[in-house]
Amino acid sequence: MPLNYSKKLKTFSLLHPNNVTTFIDYFKYTFKNELKDCTSLLEIGCGTNSRATPFTHNLYSIGLDLHSPSLIKNKEKKYFSDYLVADITQLPFKKNSFDVVVASDVIEHLSKPQGMTLLSDMEQISRKKTIIFTNQGYKVFGINGLLALRGEKSKPTIKPEFLGHFISKLTNRIVFHSPERAFHLLCIKNKKIQNPTSQYTQIFTWIRKKVET
Repeated sequence: MPLNYSKKLKTFSLLHPNNVTTFIDYFKYTFKNELKDCTSLLEIGCGTNSRATPFTHNLYSIGLDLHSPSLIKNKEKKYFSDYLVADITQLPFKKNSFDVVVASDVIEHLSKPQGMTLLSDMEQISRKKTIIFTNQGYKVFGINGLLALRGEKSKPTIKPEFLGHFISKLTNRIVFHSPERAFHLLCIKNKKIQNPTSQYTQIFTWIRKKVET
């Protein structure tokens, strides 16, 4: 579900070439704004090229991939500050090592258990946020109330807890179509199976951003 940035985009000077590019590319606009408060970045599975590279020149950045030839080609273009050959299923970093951890066109190549593990590892390694980009066409909805109303282990930030749960549920209507404000995401993709008239639904939920405690 595309985010509505029309109000912010109206403030741009359309005569500037960079702003024209941004105007028609919501991905670049969103990515650039999400990195404003970051000084370090890790991209997992960076490959030969990277979606993050237009925005890494002011950051300390590491490009990580298991395929050495791809890293060599990437390094020739000097996209990242440093490079590391490593398996994305066994990330060699401590907790809170980078402000932002990015995985672009990666998670769709993993099994469900591997994907869930990768998301968990990214949450641990990042200090401020994680960014996932996938081409698999999931519908994204916000669930479990506003982000600010829940803390560690999904516990309500408002006490007593029964009141916190109640208030959080009242905000479900707000976040359902505004997933960027929600504590959890519900991602749904309808997939065709052998019988073309029937479909099954894969449902994944995970925390979008780290909850600072």
